[in-house]
Order: sequence, then structure tokens, then C-alpha cells
Amino acid sequence: MRNNGFFGNYFLLNIILRGESRQAFIKTAVFFGAVFVFIFILNYIDGSLIIGGNNAAGIGLIQDYANYLYFLSFFLSTYLFRNLIIKFVGSFWGGDNVCEVLTQKASDFLNSVRLQDGYKNEYQDYLLKYTQIILLQNAKYRRLYYVLQTIILIVFLGTSLYIPLFTNQVNGNWNFSFSIYPLGFISNQIKDFIFYVIIIPPLAWGVTSTAIATTKICKKLDNDGRFNIRPLSPDKAGGLRQLGGLTLLLFYIVIIQFSHLFATSLIIGFPATHQIIYPLYFIFTAFVFFYPIKSVRRSLKEAKSIELERLLRLFDYAYQEFKLKSSIDPPNYSKSNLGELLELKALYKQVEDMPIWPFDVDTLIKFSSIFIIPLFVFFIQLLVNADSIIYNLDKLKIFDTIK
Repeated sequence: MRNNGFFGNYFLLNIILRGESRQAFIKTAVFFGAVFVFIFILNYIDGSLIIGGNNAAGIGLIQDYANYLYFLSFFLSTYLFRNLIIKFVGSFWGGDNVCEVLTQKASDFLNSVRLQDGYKNEYQDYLLKYTQIILLQNAKYRRLYYVLQTIILIVFLGTSLYIPLFTNQVNGNWNFSFSIYPLGFISNQIKDFIFYVIIIPPLAWGVTSTAIATTKICKKLDNDGRFNIRPLSPDKAGGLRQLGGLTLLLFYIVIIQFSHLFATSLIIGFPATHQIIYPLYFIFTAFVFFYPIKSVRRSLKEAKSIELERLLRLFDYAYQEFKLKSSIDPPNYSKSNLGELLELKALYKQVEDMPIWPFDVDTLIKFSSIFIIPLFVFFIQLLVNADSIIYNLDKLKIFDTIK
């Protein structure tokens, strides 16, 4: 696999994300901090940091807390994207030779795959194809990526021209009122250009291609019967915990982008369009978390069933022997064999508790806690917001029709 930097064909991300973890984190924080300071200076010159008084209806940059979450979500998503690619390479390749951290890392995932009988070359050829797509090292898919980025650029330019030319700018917000706060508007357009034209395309491409690659690779290994599940593995996920960690990173990146949408909803009053977007977003995040590794479920379920049957046979054999010999020599044999029975019982319990998804309990807790909180807030908003369908359910007279 060609090594031309962590994100050699992603340009800006290759500059701020390459290197070791701490260095990449600092460079990412400095980059987004510099963008925010630049916007702050332009709005300070424009007098749009704080808008209030004299019947001013708009909000200033400092008052726009959705913008803080906007920056935070892009910062975290960008940095986590680096970890996502490292996780992908480390899990499926067994080492990290992409981001110039050349220390080889043991891959628990590869220990759960049978690569003997010449299968290793077939597996690596298949993996290389998708790795090159993710890193834009495939010319065909690199051209497709540039086409998609160009489309985003055209939409952005169209929107940037539409707002000052065709919208009624009476609210006086710092970011959308070109006639009132021209520097504030320009600073927001520069920010959106960086975020949506430069940052979003690689994030969207990388997350999507990584999810597809994970799905395809796991499906191939399952179809070829190459998974070597270890139900008694210390990771409590059959040796496949790394896969659960990989899809958890996919989920984090997607759900983090939800935060600034949520903040916008609080500012503008939870419009009907957001009430439609939210459920779709929740479904998509759950899909990203589970679907890429759904094919592993069958192998885990089968391995779990086989191991439980094996332990049960061993336990039954040991128990029958225990009953027989303890009746002959109770003081000695019952004590010596009781430990074996208890050990087999503990092993059976451990395998029985193994999930049929490649997640340990901690991973599921992380997913559930992050997923449920915004979902809970969403339903509360539906109940208390005067414009929501649930709030106005009595006005639809559904129950009168039933009567």
C-alpha cells in the first residue's frame, strides 16, 4: 500500500491530522481556533459580536451558542476521523503504516480470522482495494470524490449569492444580514466554505467508504467461513471487540454532527422540518453502528452455540463422574472434582454472557447513553412544542373519528 501521508489526497487534513495523536490533536485545535479568532475579529470590526437594544431582533456572534457547538462538532469529528482510519488500518491490516506511526500493533481481529492455506494474499488484495478507496489512492474514485466536492462548492456558491441578493434581511443576525453586517456575513461564508467545502467532503467520503469497506470485508470473511471466533476471549466479544470499537467511532462522528443541528433547533424554535430530520438522523446513526458488522452476528451466534454445547457436554460428563465416584469415596473425590465442576460452570456463564454482536458491555453502554439522551430531548420537545404534531394531536380529532 502506497504511503503518501495520512490523508495524502485530502490536502488540508493531511496537514493538520498527520503525525502522532497528541500532535494531531493540537494542530486540529489550533486550526479551528484560528478560524474562530478570524471570525471574531471581523465581527468585532463590524460591531456584531453582541446585538441588542434599540429593538434589535437579531443575535450576535457571542450570543450564537449554536455556533460554538458548530465549531466543537467539526473539531471533534475531524480529530475522530483520524482515529477512525487508524482503527480501520490497525484492525484489518494488523498495523498502522498510514499515518507514519510505524509501530506495529497486534490485531485481536486478525487473531480471529483464519488466513492459512494461501488465503492471506486473497484477503489482503481485497482489503487493499477498499483501503485505496478510503484514502483516495484509486484514481477512479478520486475523480468521483472531486466531482462530489465540486457539486458541494457550486451549491455553496449559489447559496452565498442567494442570501444577500434575494432574501429579506430584517432580523439583523450577524451571519445572514449582508446589508447590515457585511463583514459578519462574509466571515460566516468563509467559515462555511472551510467547513462544508473543505472539511465535510473528506469526512463524508471517509465515513461512508469506511462503513462500506467494513461491511464488505466482514461479509466476505463470513461467506468464506474464515472467522475463527473465540467465545472465551478476554475481550468478551469473541475476539472481535475491535470491530465494535470501529463502528462506535463511525457512530461518534455522525452523532457529533447532530449537536449543532440540535442547538439550531433550540434557537429557532424546533421547526417542523427538524421534527422530520431528527427521527431520520437517529435511524441513520443506529444503522451506521450496527449494519457494517451485521454479517459477523451469524458467526458469533454459531460459535457461541457450539461452545455452549461443548461446555455442557464436559459439565455433564464431569458431573456424572462426580456422582459416581463420590458415592464410592465421598471424602476425597467430591472435594477434588467440585472445583472442576465450578470452573466449567463459570466458563459456561462467561460464554452465555457473550453478545452475538462484537461489542462488550462498555461499548453498548457508550452507544446507548449517547444515543438515548438526544432522543429523549427530541420527544420532550415534541410534547411541549406548540407546533409539533403530538402537541396538537387532540386537534386532529382522530379519536372522534374512531368513536
